[in-house]
Amino acid sequence: MSRPMLFGKYCLLERLSVGGMAEVFRAKPLNTPTPTHRFLALKRILPHLAEDDEFIKMFVDEAKLCVHLRHPNIVHIFELGKFQSSSYILMEYIPGRDLLALQKRLRKRRLIMSVAQACYIVMELAKGLDYAHRATDDYGRPLNIIHRDVSPQNVIVSFNGAVKLIDFGVAKAAVQSTKTQVGVLKGKFGYMSPEQIRGEQIDQRSDIFAAGTVLWELLTNRRLFTGDNEFEIFQKVRTAEAELPSAKNPQVPPEVDRIVMKALTADPNDRYDWCVELARDLGQFLTSIEPLYTQQHLADWMARFFDEELASETAKIQEFGQIQTAQDIRRLYFGEGAQAVASPSPEAAQAPEDPTQIWDVDEAPGESEDIEAFAAQHTTVQAGGFELNDFLMLGEDELIEVHEEPGAHAQTMELDRVDPAMLRQSVAATQERRDAQSATLDRGGTNPGTAFTPEALAQAKKRRNMRAALAGVAVMVCLGLMCATLLVYLLRANTPPPEPEELPEQVVAAKSPGTIIVVAQPEDAIQVFVDGELRGEQSPLKLEGLEPGEYTVEIKREGYSDFSRRVSVGEGGLVPVEATLSPE
Repeated sequence: MSRPMLFGKYCLLERLSVGGMAEVFRAKPLNTPTPTHRFLALKRILPHLAEDDEFIKMFVDEAKLCVHLRHPNIVHIFELGKFQSSSYILMEYIPGRDLLALQKRLRKRRLIMSVAQACYIVMELAKGLDYAHRATDDYGRPLNIIHRDVSPQNVIVSFNGAVKLIDFGVAKAAVQSTKTQVGVLKGKFGYMSPEQIRGEQIDQRSDIFAAGTVLWELLTNRRLFTGDNEFEIFQKVRTAEAELPSAKNPQVPPEVDRIVMKALTADPNDRYDWCVELARDLGQFLTSIEPLYTQQHLADWMARFFDEELASETAKIQEFGQIQTAQDIRRLYFGEGAQAVASPSPEAAQAPEDPTQIWDVDEAPGESEDIEAFAAQHTTVQAGGFELNDFLMLGEDELIEVHEEPGAHAQTMELDRVDPAMLRQSVAATQERRDAQSATLDRGGTNPGTAFTPEALAQAKKRRNMRAALAGVAVMVCLGLMCATLLVYLLRANTPPPEPEELPEQVVAAKSPGTIIVVAQPEDAIQVFVDGELRGEQSPLKLEGLEPGEYTVEIKREGYSDFSRRVSVGEGGLVPVEATLSPE
């Protein structure tokens, strides 16, 4: 996108990222009661998927799931809506970089993150995960959320040192309309748990394994599960082959080795049961070393290592802060004042003054039509939207805080210097501080420092009643539609059917093939059949290029009982089949 453009009642300032399913923009609302410099992130489904019911369901599931989550370590979802034919999710904008960018920056400078910094980041991540795992709806019913895609790309560190978990697009929860079939893998291979990659039923401990993988990689600044192809990675994750992080980074003390390896055990019964336990152990380690690592240290580190990106963010705050109305977009990017703001491309500065060019939709308002009225008429808010105005009406605090406290640099500049001797043999002196931290974490394991006041409960009850009222209206509308449909059916019951018309030839999009991985014991002298066709005689065996559908996998070996299983291969999916043949 070469210039800001309007999207319903929002202005899309710049595109931040694009994937196979959706694209994400930095956005801001127009014509707010009080001018605001606060930004939002607007994620909308790609135009060519707007009619794909399966993608729409997944997109809506993500929004409806996250709209329940309110935690400092999880990105905040404000609104699920639809403008004309485009579905969108409106969420909190996080100025910062993901953990993958942090790792790349360190590798470029040939450095390793300090042990304290790595532990602090994963401690904050674990707090957010624990909250999601324990989250309930407005009526106290468990949502049973499992993220399933905890990875460096999905953890953002803001320029002010906050750690945020993002992207619940493949999360598993009780409120989903789409259900994942057993055996179908979703997520990134290198960050799955052994039980997840085997296609078994998973619980919150699967996310704990992924968090342990992230911690191992932050401590060593290298990938844990690697291979020349997906199959090799699959095998390593399946057996949870992991060295002590101290084998790659001697600065890692024994206590941190213990924490990491407990999170990375192959058997989920030997892992932490809940993320709050992982967070507590990491927090107790951090209290046992000096200086105590805090969010302020992380903010200072981000300011030094991403100084250019921070300067760019500050400049964009100034540039986009000038946009408060649709007329500002025309004036700054289309009209005589276009040169006042540096356009991202020469074409944008030379664009003619044509209001329709700033609408990224098939239909635009007429020249004399009121823009706000047009946006309201074509926008439907399907969930959320109640807290956005409160967010925008907050005081105009600095969105990016950079602190230059004396001595802060000296505490964090030497990134690879953490002396194991600093880990005290006795922590009696810090027991009071530990107890305070444990009490904070044990308060639901989720939202430290939050008290449930009568005012907060009243607000929650008000929001619940509002949602209930909206649900009642929806039910009445559905009943009306059902009655109307029945009436039409009765009126047309005796009407002869029209002559069939010749239908135009339809273009069917090609479906991406799936894969079956067979792992058998014994491994040799076997025969693997798929729907009766011999496909291999050795285990492990990777069967690629399978059309989505049902298959029968059979494994035979002379002197052993036969194995047979019916599996379902989804589009682009990977289905593991494990078998242990018994001697006859």
